[in-house]
Amino acid sequence: MNPAIFAVPAVLFFLLALWQANGMLAHRDKNVSWFWFMTHGMAFYTGQNFLPEAAPFRRRFVMAAIGFFVCILGGIISGILRTMP
Repeated sequence: MNPAIFAVPAVLFFLLALWQANGMLAHRDKNVSWFWFMTHGMAFYTGQNFLPEAAPFRRRFVMAAIGFFVCILGGIISGILRTMP
């Protein structure tokens, strides 16, 4: 299997995660700056410092991140298996 077939879904999952992260930032706690989230990326996974309205965006963000990870892992495994005789 060609590892390149995992590239398109990985890009789509990455863009979906960016879109959902942007939606989460629209519902952030007003005491936390946008720059703080840029330096504390794990906050997107924990959901802290967000209002309850950000919960649907957070669920979709986590699912997109998992999909991205699976695509990257699939590409790596496919590339390794392809080099084996």
